[in-house]
Amino acid sequence: MTTTSAAQHNNQLRYLVVVAVIFAIGYWLSRIALDRGWLPHTDLASVEFPNADWQVGQYASCVATRLNAQSVTLDCSGSGRTGEARDTYVRFFGRVTENSTEFSCQRGSAVITCRLRRNGYAVPIR
Repeated sequence: MTTTSAAQHNNQLRYLVVVAVIFAIGYWLSRIALDRGWLPHTDLASVEFPNADWQVGQYASCVATRLNAQSVTLDCSGSGRTGEARDTYVRFFGRVTENSTEFSCQRGSAVITCRLRRNGYAVPIR
């Protein structure tokens, strides 16, 4: 190998390392943003609706639980008396785990949007 080709090889290797580091940092930052509720993620969830008529645009206090990698339940029934249950898409701002997590959810026409509650208040999205 000549000196010029060795230098080019070192430069290419340096660029590859820089690109790999940038991707790793980007992935790490996206995971933090998802966990903290800064970025939404959508799941098909089994939703337990409140007994009262939950109109589009209204809010409900709900509890979400991840049963396995593909299955999420969202209980918005509140009082323990169950209303209607069905599968629907839910946009979550905050991480859904196997531990029950409280969300403030707003019913939309096509999707329910849920924001993670901290200290009794929904986390505002800026």
